[in-house]
Amino acid sequence: MPASYNPSGQDWDPVNVGKTSVGKAGGAQGMEKRYNSGSNSSAHTGGVMSARKLEETEELKHQKVDKSLSKAIMQARMAKKMTQKDLATAINEKPQVIGEYESGKAIPNGAIIVKMERKLGVKLPRPGKKPSGPKKVGVGGVRTSAAGRGGVVRGGPAKRR
Repeated sequence: MPASYNPSGQDWDPVNVGKTSVGKAGGAQGMEKRYNSGSNSSAHTGGVMSARKLEETEELKHQKVDKSLSKAIMQARMAKKMTQKDLATAINEKPQVIGEYESGKAIPNGAIIVKMERKLGVKLPRPGKKPSGPKKVGVGGVRTSAAGRGGVVRGGPAKRR
């Protein structure tokens, strides 16, 4: 057993909290100017874009309902002689949702648009879909995909080798 064994578990050595006494004795360490000491700014903001610059450069806007969609909803609803409230209760939505779609302020939701299409009995223009280009015609008049995909014929018989 070591000679300084203390079974009580107490540590009676002095503890310094705060500045170390070594820095005062050395002199050179205490006189050093630390990077950005004494200022209220962060050391990490130098090379990173601030939030204001980020707001100015990026477009951060929600997609809104297209005018053609809002006009089509309004015309189909009027043709069925329904109010916004009638249409809303028929598709289990709030009347404000229908009003937002017709004014063009709503964020488009495919499920709500499908409900309105079913209830109104019309095909509404979709906001995110763009008409696809013409498809290529492969061997024997069978259509292939637009990319070609290595000569794979879609919908036709297997190739002979």
